[in-house]
Amino acid sequence: MAYVDQDLVVRFANKRFAALFGKSSDRVVGRSMRQVLGAKLLGTLSEPIEAALRGHGRTFELTYVDAKGTAAITRNELVPEYGEDGGVLGLFVMVLDVTEEKKGERAVREAQKMSAIGQLAGGLAHDFNNLLTVIVGNLASLRERMDAAVVREYLDPTIRASHRGVEVVRRLLAFARQQPLEPVAVDVAQLLTETAQLLRRSLPGNIRVHCEAAAEGWPALVDPAQLESAVYNLAINARDAMPEGGSLTFRTSCQRLHDGDPSLGGLTAGDYVSIEVSDDGCGIPAETLERVFEPFFTTKPFGSGSGLGLSMVLGFARQSSGDARIRSQVGKGTRVTLLLPRAADAPTLARASSPPAEALGKGRLVLLVEDNEDVRQTVRRHLLDLGYQVLEARDAEDARSLLSAVPDVAVLVSDVIMPGQVGGLGLADEARRLVPGIKIVLMSGFTSWSAGAYDWFDESLLLRKPFGREELTRVLST
Repeated sequence: MAYVDQDLVVRFANKRFAALFGKSSDRVVGRSMRQVLGAKLLGTLSEPIEAALRGHGRTFELTYVDAKGTAAITRNELVPEYGEDGGVLGLFVMVLDVTEEKKGERAVREAQKMSAIGQLAGGLAHDFNNLLTVIVGNLASLRERMDAAVVREYLDPTIRASHRGVEVVRRLLAFARQQPLEPVAVDVAQLLTETAQLLRRSLPGNIRVHCEAAAEGWPALVDPAQLESAVYNLAINARDAMPEGGSLTFRTSCQRLHDGDPSLGGLTAGDYVSIEVSDDGCGIPAETLERVFEPFFTTKPFGSGSGLGLSMVLGFARQSSGDARIRSQVGKGTRVTLLLPRAADAPTLARASSPPAEALGKGRLVLLVEDNEDVRQTVRRHLLDLGYQVLEARDAEDARSLLSAVPDVAVLVSDVIMPGQVGGLGLADEARRLVPGIKIVLMSGFTSWSAGAYDWFDESLLLRKPFGREELTRVLST
């Protein structure tokens, strides 16, 4: 609080008011507001001060740089004091520091915005995944039936574009923390060493790639494919930050975080594997750094980036019960750190084997249940190409009738979410009773769902849309 007379001389100021300007009370009282505030800040306040001196009190917010050099936000009230003749003798000045309150409000707004984007991504994913299943599947089938020249000129670019669409949906879902993950114990040192070797061959020659991976480090509990994708995205960002060349460094370490540890952040106490990806490129300005994890935010030229790379990295890390952090200095480079939970088991070294190329069906009968006609026809062609005979149904009611009438159905391939009271899991449960030994394969365009009480279902037999014939072949051969 403070009091100034009609000549704007400070007649009273408490310690907190004086401290806003880095002074003690005795160095404020008796001085003019120009001396206390400075000409620039006083000029900003001229309108509310003049109005208050005319008898019109004012309440307003003000953002300025305080005595410590940091941005401060205050809520201010100017209350006139009136003399016996009704004239204004001076002003009571009340200042409330609302900097932290505003930060909290901003954080809530950001959280609400990110949550809304996440819900939107998850809601749209089902429809996009159905569309992409049709596009990717039919292009792959068409490719096998066209001559090489047409494939090279028309189909291959289209197929690459369709796979780019798949990747964009996955990145959105990763940001929204709805991307299906298959976490296993991963030897991070081995994964980074292999990734670094690949990047040395694919990055420009003026970028030096270093890998300082601790061979005796802990394994991390993550989805290896998503971790590879995250590291690759960070490497691409580093490349773009070093147009004249430089150094890209991968480094791993083990960290045990305890309760109260300042580096804990939003993590729970425990053991974490740290992966650092650093460059000595152009760096990121402070005003930009706080936005780099936002989806669709990019500093790259229009058309050169989707703005989903770092948001995907953050979403993947947090969905894995870890975190992603960034430090940068203009002209000196950037370092992104992934903190991922330690795995209790030994690393999983084996990679999935390629699905067999030969036809699997051998004339066996498949019941295909899918309400989207385009998706159903696409999957039907895949099944026919694999040597199966195919019965089709639009929903669970039609499928029940076929299962009752045709006893030799060997495989049920059904969408999970369908119109009607019975979905794919309920239909599959009934099919197991009607046709003992039937193989169950389920398809889903939704990003997260639970088998619930159907504990008999093996999730290795789940096809997540979009998928092509290779994925269908792999699941059917399981």
